[in-house]
Amino acid sequence: MQLKSILKVMINSNNFLQSFLSDYLLKKAPILFFIFSTDGKIIETNDYVQKKLGRDLKNFRDLFVDFTIPEDFSELLAKHSLEKGYSVKTLSGQPVTFYFDFKRFEDCFFAVANRNIDELEAAQTSIFRLNSEYSNLTRELYRKNNELKQLDEMKNRLLGIAAHDLRNPLSVIMGYSELLIDNLASDPEGMGYLSEIKKCTDFQMRLISDILDFSKIEAGKIDLKLEYLDVLNVLEENLRLHRLLSKKKSIDIEMEKDENIPKTFLDPLRIAQVLNNLVSNAIKYSYEATKIFVKVFCKKSDIQISIVDHGQGIPANELDLLFKPFSRTSVKPTKGEMSTGLGLAIARKIVLEHHGKIWAESTLGIGSVFSFTLPVISS
Repeated sequence: MQLKSILKVMINSNNFLQSFLSDYLLKKAPILFFIFSTDGKIIETNDYVQKKLGRDLKNFRDLFVDFTIPEDFSELLAKHSLEKGYSVKTLSGQPVTFYFDFKRFEDCFFAVANRNIDELEAAQTSIFRLNSEYSNLTRELYRKNNELKQLDEMKNRLLGIAAHDLRNPLSVIMGYSELLIDNLASDPEGMGYLSEIKKCTDFQMRLISDILDFSKIEAGKIDLKLEYLDVLNVLEENLRLHRLLSKKKSIDIEMEKDENIPKTFLDPLRIAQVLNNLVSNAIKYSYEATKIFVKVFCKKSDIQISIVDHGQGIPANELDLLFKPFSRTSVKPTKGEMSTGLGLAIARKIVLEHHGKIWAESTLGIGSVFSFTLPVISS
């Protein structure tokens, strides 16, 4: 007797086996099982349908992605079986291929569908291979990142060594040029040459100092020495020096401030460095006989400091360049002053280390506003 006949006899004569198979089909079997009417209305499904498709289907026709159910469902019995797969809309949103078998029972249709085992195994093999490749790539990326980190540290060390080695001879040149200037006051031509030497060495010293600062900051070695201070006192002290420098261009520097600006924690030397960059830039790029305003006010839980000039302004499409290292805009200083291209990048790093923000606004032909904030931190 064939196995199918034996199972049929067993099922018909054994209520327990009938119950077991029915329970397995409806609750545990990893196959799609549908009972639907001749007009396509779904009457019953098993638990796997809900688990895999994740929605309350009303009509069997709504199940498929690229397959149109014929008007007469009886055509399914003759034309479509497990030999062909159909894409089904699943819970994940991705279509999955199932292989269907259709049977008719009285006024209903039964549909049973499962995945192709060979396809599943191929997919699992592909996933395993991709995971293996991903792990290999991750390890290689980690190794490359370590190499880049070591190279970056070496670059910073070399910059530091080079800058230190350049600073010493430049200090000697600066010292002798100052001595010669003091002794050649009666020689206008010689004084002109020496003034140019001093101007160039001053710039090179600033460049070296900026490179050293930037390399330290990039290496994460900026060490803030925070003190609980009055911001206005720090500003006034810094502006005294810049007022002397601005007189050469007949530029006035005025401070506008709110009353009762609170004290906060800051590193006075580093904030002075930020101010040096912002105020000296305002002087460099402003026209003679204009004014620079330094405005200080409280904004929520921050102290905001804004340096407002009435200079040339910066093109809108170049504002993004301002705080990037060695980036320069098309705007030139009004009296040929030199810039290292690192000052604003250093200022940004220092402000961020203080948990503040820094930004620039500008209108071409009218002027620029450079602002930064410091959080108010109580003692």
